[in-house]
Amino acid sequence: MSINFEKANVNHVNIIFVWLAEPFVQEFWDNTQGHKDDILNFVNGRKEPSNYCEGKYFYWIASWNRHPFAMLMTIQETAEDHIDDIKLSHLSKTGNTYGIDYMIGDKDYFGKGYGAKTLSEFLDFFRKEFDESADTFIIDPASDNPRAKHVYIKAGFEHIADFVMSADCSGAGKPHHLLIKRFLSANKDHIKAICYHFNLGTPIQAPTRVHGGLLHLMWRLDTDKGSYAIKQLSKDIDLKNEQVIKNYELSEQIASSFMAQNIPGVCALSQSDKHLLITDGYGYLVYPWVNAKALDKDEINEGQALIIARILAKMHLINLCIEGIDEPEFDIHDNKHIANLIKQSTQMRLPFGDILNSHLSTLLEINESYLDSIEILKKYTVIGHGDLDQKNVLWTDKKDPLLIDWESARKLNPTYEIVNAALDWSGVTTNLKINLFHKMLKSYSESGGLIEKRTVEAAFYGVMGNWINWMVYNINRSINQREFEQKNIGIEQVMQVLPTILRVKTLMPELISEIAS
Repeated sequence: MSINFEKANVNHVNIIFVWLAEPFVQEFWDNTQGHKDDILNFVNGRKEPSNYCEGKYFYWIASWNRHPFAMLMTIQETAEDHIDDIKLSHLSKTGNTYGIDYMIGDKDYFGKGYGAKTLSEFLDFFRKEFDESADTFIIDPASDNPRAKHVYIKAGFEHIADFVMSADCSGAGKPHHLLIKRFLSANKDHIKAICYHFNLGTPIQAPTRVHGGLLHLMWRLDTDKGSYAIKQLSKDIDLKNEQVIKNYELSEQIASSFMAQNIPGVCALSQSDKHLLITDGYGYLVYPWVNAKALDKDEINEGQALIIARILAKMHLINLCIEGIDEPEFDIHDNKHIANLIKQSTQMRLPFGDILNSHLSTLLEINESYLDSIEILKKYTVIGHGDLDQKNVLWTDKKDPLLIDWESARKLNPTYEIVNAALDWSGVTTNLKINLFHKMLKSYSESGGLIEKRTVEAAFYGVMGNWINWMVYNINRSINQREFEQKNIGIEQVMQVLPTILRVKTLMPELISEIAS
């Protein structure tokens, strides 16, 4: 039996007011007479103007087996409303945005799994029965209400930022969490175009966001023909650039070719030999949905890391040939550009500005050594995955790996790729397990992979140069992005990658010495 939702009516008034009188509700909910008057105004058809948020709230009741147990409030958020700047920056550009509030008023429903389930099912109901163009929902629990935050995240909301509520709202002056749940662009034409182009069938419910990516947006789409993962490319991707489009097509061709050689992976669906669909300036790649998941860094065990090393060896031995693959390209930034970016981040008082500036000379020294290593790394190349860290490997229930996110696939130096993977899988971003690092290199060699000892130092600088490029990208993202979510991701990534670069620089002599012995 599912939860039933309906607009609050006069028959619900008494129970709503009983809930509002509960101490556990009053701790976080508005119990003013103005709020109660607005509820009465709503259930009586809003025949008179309301002074409470201009009478814009809708009130909903959730019932189980005809027994009301919860109330939800929704209000459409627009640029014309007096909302906090942080919310303003997250308004949907493709559909409608709604603020939502939610309480379980009946204590008998506590601790029984109704919290996240009710909210999740309500959003589906709301989008189906009330506003099909709703694609963004905002909820802002008080910072001292961790239980609510936990429930909302479990229901698929993402914690974006913290802020202090503005002076003309309930909870004014107090710190709150901003959580958002987004659905695939409510523009029906996009969904229709995707389903038609790739012959996916008819959607049986609204697409839902899948979290975890650092650059693109991922969605799950269920249709009458099956389930699919949809990658919506980042707005930073220049889809007017023919070379960019060519690279996406080639990367999926590489994935398909490796899979034909028994490399486990997932590649995008194609239509007329094209994988990328562009509509209204948005780029989409569609993949078959697989029942597998990426593991967190602390969930990875030694056996899984060694499997990855053996897969890399097999990929390099295949020495795949694909027509149209360019010679290896390297992302480079001169020292002046890096120094100017760090100076700008300091002037803007970004959280990482001062610490980057304190390590400026070391970063420029590493970057110079990376630029010098490029010619060495170019001498011998094969086609590889290019970004084989933990987030790009899914594991099935049977503990089998599936390689995903092939967009970095290209010609590269094989010693560089195994060094990069071994650092990632042995925990370089947290606490490097040196023994596991060397075991991965040994497993790679025993599986036929060739580690050129003369190239090892250049490979390390190649890894650090790649991280410097990621750092530069995220400094730019932190400086230029207007969207709060993207800006925050940029800041988090810079704060993570800097100590990683410095850690590898410190450990590099010891690691190289062991490889050479």
